[in-house]
Amino acid sequence: KKAGSDESIPLDHIKGKRVFLVSGIADPLSFERLVNGLLVEGTGSAIYPDHHLFKTQDVLEVNRMARDAGAQLLLTTEKDLVRWPGKKSDLPCFALVAEPVFLSGEELLLDRVFSLFAEG
Repeated sequence: KKAGSDESIPLDHIKGKRVFLVSGIADPLSFERLVNGLLVEGTGSAIYPDHHLFKTQDVLEVNRMARDAGAQLLLTTEKDLVRWPGKKSDLPCFALVAEPVFLSGEELLLDRVFSLFAEG
């Protein structure tokens, strides 16, 4: 998903690009591992505390670090994109949108969740 837009962009759009990761989540290393597994060339990362409220100064610092690392774009989480003041960014910023996939037990889980609402 592109910053400042509701437009979704296929993952192929960033495959092979040099990306700089930006995250303010509880487990930033899991985000890095996920991105590295998607055949994206990571050039570096900026890690902030969980629920970080990004300021213009953060964007300027990330832009400098990303440019110095030779990045072509910024990649963050969908959660962090909401708080990213991307209009100040020199580089395009995208969020990796993850959707849960159930390998098994989806129907059982949904039945249980819906039954909890019916009880309430």
